Amino acid sequence: MKYNSIIMTLVIIFCACFPVSAVNYKQIAKTAEMSPEQLVDQYAFRGADIEQLRFNMLINYSDNTGQFAIVFKNMPQYVFEFLFCIDDVFEQIKNEDLWESIRLYCLMNENRWRKIDIISIININHENENSIGDDSGQMRSAQTDWFEDWLINRYGTEYMGNLIGFQTGNGLTMYLKDGYQVNAYKDTTYTLLQTLSVVSFVTGVLFFPVTHPVIGVLNLIASAGGFFLSGGKVTVYTLRVLRIRYATCVSGSGYPYGRAFMYQFLDGYYYDITDGYNVDLDSLTYEYVPSYDGYWIMQNVYDAAFDEYTQIGFQPGNF
Repeated sequence: MKYNSIIMTLVIIFCACFPVSAVNYKQIAKTAEMSPEQLVDQYAFRGADIEQLRFNMLINYSDNTGQFAIVFKNMPQYVFEFLFCIDDVFEQIKNEDLWESIRLYCLMNENRWRKIDIISIININHENENSIGDDSGQMRSAQTDWFEDWLINRYGTEYMGNLIGFQTGNGLTMYLKDGYQVNAYKDTTYTLLQTLSVVSFVTGVLFFPVTHPVIGVLNLIASAGGFFLSGGKVTVYTLRVLRIRYATCVSGSGYPYGRAFMYQFLDGYYYDITDGYNVDLDSLTYEYVPSYDGYWIMQNVYDAAFDEYTQIGFQPGNF
């Protein structure tokens, strides 16, 4: 019994030290189905995200270097990073498939992996700076201005009170209008206490799935070689497009009855070392209030406006 307990203790220690057993973790990573190749400027990347682990690989064609990062999901506070030269891959691996060669090379060189404790090298601040102004009590910044200008350049100049149509019922005419506004606000700031590759940042900090092109988005604002340097700050901004439909009971400015909203959200990134900005177009999401049909079906807006007028009567307003 004593002998068995010693063996059991050793097994427990072994399992605590190694995220996946040494016998099978390489095989799991080696055979995991990888995402399709993605290309952003001079960068190409692929990876895999399965139950046991997540890894990403990147090629920088401008200098023929590569980055590899892997996280084992039962110890997500650690990311293992490996930096390499593409020429070295083909000196060791004789395989016509580029990505399979890189994957095998990275797994063969486990003794060269850098183990990074994410908690100890990154300070994370969840913030609430935005550009709403007096409503929020927050000051504008050069970064929020940049992202709002980007939204306006993409979606057009803000407006409010654009007349779409009108409808009369029970002696009351409702004038259907729409409007559009943009704003951006600071969401999260990551302060790096050690230099970290973009691939490690995405794999071990942001936890994005490997099918997401954010690796390319961040490489375009990172320091040379695809790194976020010690002392630098990567800040995530939420970009919001607000589209509103409503009706007034006067042809000019009035109270907005039956309001319906469509929100569009995007993630923006700012890196202070390079003063670099970029927007992740693939992060676009939509939200509707009160619902998708409540916004897109005009008659629903009219019906909501007539119902609200019946409930509250005439109200002053400037919409």
